[in-house]
Amino acid sequence: MSLEEQFAKLTVGDESSIVEAVKADGVAKSGLAANIDALVAKCAAKDEAEALAGLATAKALAEGCPEAEAFTKECLAACLEQASAKAGSVKKAATETAMAISKNISPFAMKSLLPAIFSQLPVEKKWQTRELALNCISTFSETAPKQLKCSPRDRSRSHCLHVGHQETGQGRRDCSHEGISYCYWKQGY
Repeated sequence: MSLEEQFAKLTVGDESSIVEAVKADGVAKSGLAANIDALVAKCAAKDEAEALAGLATAKALAEGCPEAEAFTKECLAACLEQASAKAGSVKKAATETAMAISKNISPFAMKSLLPAIFSQLPVEKKWQTRELALNCISTFSETAPKQLKCSPRDRSRSHCLHVGHQETGQGRRDCSHEGISYCYWKQGY
């Protein structure tokens, strides 16, 4: 069965067979590269069962298949959006998946996650979404501290990070890992 067919009928428990298929055939030959949009759609689904299946698959790919990180990172924005879902199980799965993607990304690819994260930080977004986005950034201080120090260079991004941090109710000390506090103080906040 191809990955396209598996994504169409995706249920919780299918993630191990998908990871094995990608490991065995590679991301292009297995069909993951061509069908990543289907997985992103499953992660962002309003239906609880579909969302849980998509999030579990994205988490399994992030943790068990490092060669697929260039494609699993596409699921991060959907995971961040699902942090404010009504169903508690979807919120938990979204948090776990977003953290798995953030923790398992290569330090050299960490900057590719920043546009998805920064897009979730404006005040118009729900506070749960912004909090999870900030928690993803804080994981980079452990996995990619050198890359994080030089990432937000322009004032608008640092201000967005600062405002998002204030709006979620977390003070600078609560989440001021080395990289985040560096960004605040470098920009004069």
